[in-house]
Amino acid sequence: MSVSFAQKQTLFVGDKAPAIDVVAVKGKKPNLKDGKVHVVEFWATWCGPCRMSIPHLTELAKKYQGKITFTGVSVWERGENTLDQVKQFVKTMGDKMDYNVVADDSGGPMAKNWMTAAARTGIPSAFVVDKSGKIVWMGHPMQMDDILAKVTDGNFDMQQEVQRQKEEQEKAERSKTELQRLLDPYKEALQNRDPKAALVELDKITSAHPEYLEKVAILKFRLLMGQDTKAGFTYAKEMAQGPLKSNSVILLNFVLILLDDANQYKEHDYKLAIGISDQLAKVEKQYAYIAYSLKAQALFKDGNKAAAIAAQEEAVNLAKNNSKVPPQTVEEFEKKLAEYKAAS
Repeated sequence: MSVSFAQKQTLFVGDKAPAIDVVAVKGKKPNLKDGKVHVVEFWATWCGPCRMSIPHLTELAKKYQGKITFTGVSVWERGENTLDQVKQFVKTMGDKMDYNVVADDSGGPMAKNWMTAAARTGIPSAFVVDKSGKIVWMGHPMQMDDILAKVTDGNFDMQQEVQRQKEEQEKAERSKTELQRLLDPYKEALQNRDPKAALVELDKITSAHPEYLEKVAILKFRLLMGQDTKAGFTYAKEMAQGPLKSNSVILLNFVLILLDDANQYKEHDYKLAIGISDQLAKVEKQYAYIAYSLKAQALFKDGNKAAAIAAQEEAVNLAKNNSKVPPQTVEEFEKKLAEYKAAS
C-alpha cells in the first residue's frame, strides 16, 4: 500500500544496514551483528496488504528457524497511542504472527533511515540483510522466497543483484521524478481541501500520461468514495473490467476499500466487491483462497449467507490444498466459516 513519495534514494543494495532503533513488542530487538541472516519487514496495523503477508512471513520464519531472524517493524501508524494499537494488534494475531515484532521509535528513525532512504514508498516492504550486515535485497515480502533460499544456500550473487536493482531503481527514479512533479497540483488541491480540484488534476495526469494510470487509480478511487460513492463504484467497475482488469494489486485494493467499514461510506456496493473478488481469483490463482474469502465477506454483508458459506468453504479448500498457506491461515478461514454458519 502506497504511503508517500520518497526523497532521493541514499540507501542501496550492497550498503551496510542502518541501525535498529525500535521498541520491542513481541520477541526481541534484532541484532544485525550476530552473524545471522535477517529479514526486516515494514508494515502497519491499518495496511490491508500487510495483513495478507503476515501468514507467509510466519511460514518463512518457521521454515528458516535458526538460520534467518524475521522482524516486523511497525511504521507510519496513524492516530494517537500508536504503540498501544500495535500491541493490541499483535496480541489479537497471537501465533498467526509468529516472529519478532517491534515498533518504530519516537521520531520515526526506522521509517526515515530505512524506508525513506531506500526510496521504498509503500508497505509491506522487506529488507534482507546478510551475515555481514549488508543489505542484499529489498522488495515486497511475498517475492523474497527464492532470494532467501539462495542466501541460505550460499548461491546468492550480490553483484548481480546490485546491478539488477540499480537498473530497476534508476528506471523507477526517472518515473517517480516525473510523477511527483505531475502530482504536485493534486497534492496542493488536497492541502486546500478541494477534492474536486484534486480529481481534475488526477484526470489530467492519466489523460496526458496513460502509463501512470495504475499509479493513480487508487488515489482517485479513494477520493471518489469520499465524495460520491456511486461515482466511485462506477470508476472501480470501469477500471476492473477495462485497463486494470489484470492488475491483481489494484483489484485487491478495490475490494479491501469497498469492504472497509471504518470509512463509513454513505452507500455500499457489495455486489461490485463480489464481482471484483471473482476476477481477482482468476487473475491471481495462487492467492485465489484470499479472493474467495473476501468474496464470502462481501456476500455475507450483502445478506446472502448461504452463498457466503459456500464461498468461504471454497476458500478453506483452496487454502488447504495450497502448500504455501500456513496452518494458521487455514484455521482462521475455518473459524470465519463457523461464524457464517452460526449466523445463518
